[in-house]
Amino acid sequence: MGWGALGALALLYSVAFSVLFISVPRLDMARNAPVMNVEPVASLALGYLVLGQILAPLQLLGGAIVLGGIVVLSFSPR
Repeated sequence: MGWGALGALALLYSVAFSVLFISVPRLDMARNAPVMNVEPVASLALGYLVLGQILAPLQLLGGAIVLGGIVVLSFSPR
């Protein structure tokens, strides 16, 4: 079961990055780049929801800073 999970992880990870790099030339990355930084916040949320991890106040503050930065960048003039 563990080897199967490791194989699935490797497969899904490589597929996700392949799709990302195939999609990058087709997207306006200057406009969409801030959204790529939501990954740490998604990791925090999934760790809490799926794994039952406890989030420290400093982690929540960091996630809020990241989300705030994404919002500021998305509304800044180009």
